[in-house]
Amino acid sequence: MGKTIYDIKEAIESSHDKDDDIKGLIGQKELGDKKFSVNGKEEYAVFDLGESKPIAALAIAWFDGQIRRQQFEIQLGNDPENTRRVTASVSSGTTDDYEEISFERPINAQFIKLLNLGNNFNDFMSIRGIQAYGPDEPDELKGEVGQVGEAGPERV
Repeated sequence: MGKTIYDIKEAIESSHDKDDDIKGLIGQKELGDKKFSVNGKEEYAVFDLGESKPIAALAIAWFDGQIRRQQFEIQLGNDPENTRRVTASVSSGTTDDYEEISFERPINAQFIKLLNLGNNFNDFMSIRGIQAYGPDEPDELKGEVGQVGEAGPERV
């Protein structure tokens, strides 16, 4: 069975570059010319799935991802004002296509928050696309689904 890709229903950012609009990423099925950016460490973007769902992985396509190594933190929760850190990571800096970040087990959450920690060129976080994946196999849901804060080892 393939991956379930959840629809993102709404998106907000803490600030934005005047030429970008985060709403352009909603409903986007293929990567195109759209992107959005926030400038400054600790700035963020929040993506709303509409209801709590088991999230097994995220895939993020970074603007200039083939040269920038983006540092970021993923937070999940069922309240956009009260998310918890699941992991921190750094993009590869080798592709402008989607890069997947998998969790040890699915985590129930409605909101996905990406916290900007800067990149190897500046303090911007620029995203071309984001996808949230459900578990690969329905059998994964038969066991206990993790709650926010129970994602396993963090990658930094």
